[in-house]
Amino acid sequence: MLASLLFVFLIGSDALIDRHVMLDCAGANLDQALSACSRIIDTVPHSEKQVALAYFYRGRAEYIRHQAQQSVADYSQAIAIDPRFAEALSERGSVYLGLNQIDPAIADCTEAIRINPNNAAYRYNCGNAYWHGRLLDQAVAQFSEAIRLQPEFPLAYMNRGLAEADQGSADAALRDLAEAILLDGTNTDALYNRGLLYARSGELTKPIDDFGAVIRARPAEAATYKLRAEAHREMGHVDEAINDLRRATELDPSDAESAETLNALLQGSR
Repeated sequence: MLASLLFVFLIGSDALIDRHVMLDCAGANLDQALSACSRIIDTVPHSEKQVALAYFYRGRAEYIRHQAQQSVADYSQAIAIDPRFAEALSERGSVYLGLNQIDPAIADCTEAIRINPNNAAYRYNCGNAYWHGRLLDQAVAQFSEAIRLQPEFPLAYMNRGLAEADQGSADAALRDLAEAILLDGTNTDALYNRGLLYARSGELTKPIDDFGAVIRARPAEAATYKLRAEAHREMGHVDEAINDLRRATELDPSDAESAETLNALLQGSR
């Protein structure tokens, strides 16, 4: 998760870069951002504060463009200029996590929290790093701190729920996933994962409802049809299972398992 940075434009002797260039550097248009940030970095004279921010924003734009190595390099330049740049540390940690470099991800998020322990996004990012490192107790603790600091934080509830599920705490996981969905009804990842948990716990109707909601929002994903078909089959809803498996095999013709199950159901229904 890349948190938003409140940018304060410098005035007086620090106003060495055109304000519009800095606006472009911090903006959502990635081409303009990369160009403007590079202009700030390459322009002299300049303020160290402005250059650190330019490296930061260029690193963010590169991350969004899936240029992870360049992003790490630019975040590192920002941190070299300002070692207490907590947001750069936290976001570099997220890039490391995307590269599956767990130890540096944990190191960065830990340092960001040391600098600013009351930032919910830093806690959330650290929870993700611990979770992917299979350090589940630490992950749950960080997600819990994120929720304490920002009670309406649906992603923190969802990921705490997934970490709790990995711990074997299905009831706690279901509570957190339900809260994530209550806070953000468009969170189809939470619905999908709750459906999986319901199915694993022996529930039948509830996973059908959750997978149905996911399918309405994301109708082109074969895996969800396959999962709903399995729930229908367990309930004896043969026609519904056949329809879902047909759709799953249309979307993913390489899924031999779904094709085999579909053929078996068709043979049995004759």
